[in-house]
Amino acid sequence: MGIMDRIKLNLRANLNHLLDQVEDPEKLMDQLLLDMREGIVEFKNSIVNAIAGVKSLEREIAENSEKAKLWEERAILALKHGDEELAKQALNKKLACIENEKKAKLELEEQKKTVQDLKASLPILEAKLDELYKKKHELIRKSLEIQRISQIKRSKDIATEIGFDATVFTTYDTMVEKIKALEDHASALAELEKDDIEDEFKKLERKSQIEAELKSAKESIKIGE
Repeated sequence: MGIMDRIKLNLRANLNHLLDQVEDPEKLMDQLLLDMREGIVEFKNSIVNAIAGVKSLEREIAENSEKAKLWEERAILALKHGDEELAKQALNKKLACIENEKKAKLELEEQKKTVQDLKASLPILEAKLDELYKKKHELIRKSLEIQRISQIKRSKDIATEIGFDATVFTTYDTMVEKIKALEDHASALAELEKDDIEDEFKKLERKSQIEAELKSAKESIKIGE
């Protein structure tokens, strides 16, 4: 369950409880405010973690780029010593690093978008918490009034008064759905990769890539001579 979902559930549960319990609505309202504050702290931590994820992916991209250069240099060194088979192995390593770098770049774009979405949602949550503080006593009074009039009207009335409607969570919920879609896509790709014929063609494609890299490495040696 996501952070936003937990905040919403806590909000609804406490609002329902506030309407059900006549004896101490102020205590329950204080608990609601506490839950929301804790939820926002957790939300801020998720932003910090998301930013850390961006930094990690940036390092991964840089490392794979450097490794690709290193393996290319090793391939050239192997060719200079007449070991073409070793050169092919080095070039295979180079191609793997390039592929990892491309994947990390795609993940980085998604992670940056996640950070932007989370940052955009934070001030909305903080504003709603501030608004709830300002309306605390009014909401307590209304909860008692609602209890006296009818038990039918429940948390929806106060939630509307607070302004804590679904729009607060739209950005986050959309982001979650997008992440789920990406996970489903990745899962589908994983299933395709199990296909034997697909694997055989991938091996042939990699072999062609290695041959092209080998040719390029040989030409670079000739130019340097």
